[in-house]
Amino acid sequence: MTSVFTVLRDLKRRYVAEKYRKKNGDTYRVHGLEVTVPGHISPGIRYILAKGRPYEADEIKLVVSILKKGANVIELGGSIGLLSRVIRNKIGPTATHFIIEADPSLIDTCRQNSEIGSENGKTKVLHAAVAYVDTPTLAFKKGKTAHTGKIATSGEKDSIQVPAVRLKELIQKVPKGEDLILVSDIEGAEYEMFEKESREVFSNFSYAIIEIHPKSFQNLNKSEAEFEKIIVEKGFSLIRREENVLLLRGSQK
Repeated sequence: MTSVFTVLRDLKRRYVAEKYRKKNGDTYRVHGLEVTVPGHISPGIRYILAKGRPYEADEIKLVVSILKKGANVIELGGSIGLLSRVIRNKIGPTATHFIIEADPSLIDTCRQNSEIGSENGKTKVLHAAVAYVDTPTLAFKKGKTAHTGKIATSGEKDSIQVPAVRLKELIQKVPKGEDLILVSDIEGAEYEMFEKESREVFSNFSYAIIEIHPKSFQNLNKSEAEFEKIIVEKGFSLIRREENVLLLRGSQK
């Protein structure tokens, strides 16, 4: 049952978000950069942006500290493309930025924000989910916000089918030569990705910025400690942590 506090909080956020939108339209700023967030995006996100509060601060802090001009990036879980906007600003117009997003309602907004400052064809947004299944598609459950969608559990209602893709397949689409960075926020699916992909696949990355989801690990009867062990087995070392966001150094460094 939803509490009175939650109802009042959500009403306040919606009011502030819509008031901002009437005055400023769909334009906001993230880390000093202009972005577009249309009205169909959850008011909770638009409220945070309208109030000028930090957005994905931990991820942005690590992205800004590591990414350099010319580095290629594979980003898993692009959402509405706000972190993608920061990434492009760091890597410059000519680097390749490959973005995966499973929620079809977010693709257009993700593409609009992520393509700012990019040369034609250097930003590619793919509608898919990173998953290790024997079928071309899998069930995906859209979340209440742009950040809470996840691969559906067996028999979960109101799920949709989305294309499945593996990290190995994405690497093959990125030009060789420059540093390759992995940025991932895929609501717990990172456990299976690290577990199933080979050390050889991960050896392509200089760094990885991974948001982990310990509660999702528990649902898999796994632990954060087990995940950290897999990270080491796949050739990474942990060099920094901001809350649940890990900065990993790959074997290329």
